[in-house]
Amino acid sequence: MLTNGSLLSDRAVQDELLPADRVIPTLSSVFQQTFEHIHHPHPSLKIETIIEGMIEFRKRYTGQLWLEVFVVPGLNTTDEELTGLKSAIARIRPDRIQLNTLDRPPAEEWIGPASDEELERIRAYLGTSNIEIAGKKAPVSPAVLEQTAAADLIYATLCRRPSTVEDLVRTTGLSGAEVAKILGSFERNGTVSSQRMDRGVFYAIVPEQPVRKG
Repeated sequence: MLTNGSLLSDRAVQDELLPADRVIPTLSSVFQQTFEHIHHPHPSLKIETIIEGMIEFRKRYTGQLWLEVFVVPGLNTTDEELTGLKSAIARIRPDRIQLNTLDRPPAEEWIGPASDEELERIRAYLGTSNIEIAGKKAPVSPAVLEQTAAADLIYATLCRRPSTVEDLVRTTGLSGAEVAKILGSFERNGTVSSQRMDRGVFYAIVPEQPVRKG
């Protein structure tokens, strides 16, 4: 279950998530100004409340809690930012941490990708053994693959970010033929759309259209 984590302080939301095998909230900064710069949240959302919600959810949740950190160079990569993240991670106690950065056309022009060297520096700074860089090694173990249908795995990955076939092969551990077959099925039923960019053909989840009334 992928979530931005913004409502994890709500007990009812926690209750809804408790049956899930895996929950993956996002935490990219512990500072309100940086949080707003990256995510443009509703004005009522406060990052400390979100973090406290993650901590409380971790106490109740018995499944796999992964934490996604989206890295934006020059914004959440300073020592102060990383020290804050390291402290929050220690309080949340996730089973796994994934460092992600831009690898697709950005929603805003000012966002750029972090280099491999920068991501490795951040991994070393955070200093935990359960942290990995998305795309650098397969984040899904054979045990998880046995429990998760391949189509659901690809769908969950695309919910997080648009990806090429090669990206999906690398991050899921599935074969190229299997990924292509599933994507073809998704395209035929309107679940995903594709767009050719400089790095290849990107697949993305098609947003649900609101129901028109009247």
